[in-house]
Amino acid sequence: MSFNIEKLPFGEFEIVRIESRRGGDILAICNYGATVITYGHLLNGKITDILVPYRSPEELVKGEAAVNWIMAPYSNRMRDGEYMIKNQVHLLDEKSGKSHGLVKKLIFNTDKIYSDQEEAVVRYTAEITPGMFSAYPFHIKVSVTYRFRPESLDITIEGINLGSEDIPYGCGWHPYFYFKGKGINSLRLFIPSDEIIRTDKNLVPLITGYVEKLPPESHLYFADSENPKTINSKSVNACYTNLKKNSRGQITTRLINSNNKTVFTIYQQRGVVYAYIPENLRGESRKVIALEPVEFMTDAFNRPELKDKILLAPGQKRAFNFGIITETLH
Repeated sequence: MSFNIEKLPFGEFEIVRIESRRGGDILAICNYGATVITYGHLLNGKITDILVPYRSPEELVKGEAAVNWIMAPYSNRMRDGEYMIKNQVHLLDEKSGKSHGLVKKLIFNTDKIYSDQEEAVVRYTAEITPGMFSAYPFHIKVSVTYRFRPESLDITIEGINLGSEDIPYGCGWHPYFYFKGKGINSLRLFIPSDEIIRTDKNLVPLITGYVEKLPPESHLYFADSENPKTINSKSVNACYTNLKKNSRGQITTRLINSNNKTVFTIYQQRGVVYAYIPENLRGESRKVIALEPVEFMTDAFNRPELKDKILLAPGQKRAFNFGIITETLH
């Protein structure tokens, strides 16, 4: 076999740990939120973290900065902490979580663990029923499928409406790329769009005139594919929209580490990309950058222009696919 796969306890939870015999990469996923707790790449004979790891169950439950969370059945925040569907207002509360969805704290079932010579696959499922969250009184099943290959991780989130009426649904991922050594300032970044979503002081998109075209001199402009801009000490917290697809029909964001000659390509089939740099995370300054593939912009449930896109009819399912490819520069 090309992979070593084992189930291990993680406090009261369970993780599936996978090691590639061919490439040496390591992936560990916890059934709490179907969350990646370790994703490491073998580089120069040792494992280097690609994503910010969770070192303990307590750290995972705390969920600081929503590190690596699967976001569903909605992502990010809502205007005034509420949304309206069919003339009924639904309020987000502390139990539901004011942002980043609801499945982040559910215990998922491990439906499938499989491997062959090319990949290892782990599939998780969880259901939200009408009585679980007052903020989302609908019946939906959410599945998360991880496909782990040497130097790549492919993820699909799928929502299936198990109820008898149309329901709102949207999803995304909140990965934090980790650069423990020299940090992120020397990284170069390419995002395939020069347009961002304008927001108010609460980071909620404006109602009208919400798309802003960036000039090349803007500190948020990363649309130069030939000469990706260095991050330097820039502060970044923006949603990039109207993303351009490559010749293969994919949207690809690239993060280039010239120090160790590594390139991360984050791909997705549609949607928007959020880029966010926290000045400090877990006591470390400017060591991480979040590059988030997301189906819809913030406050999607309240946007008239997205009304038809967010709804799932009874029995309908919708999948969102994205992933990471790791390459070495020569």
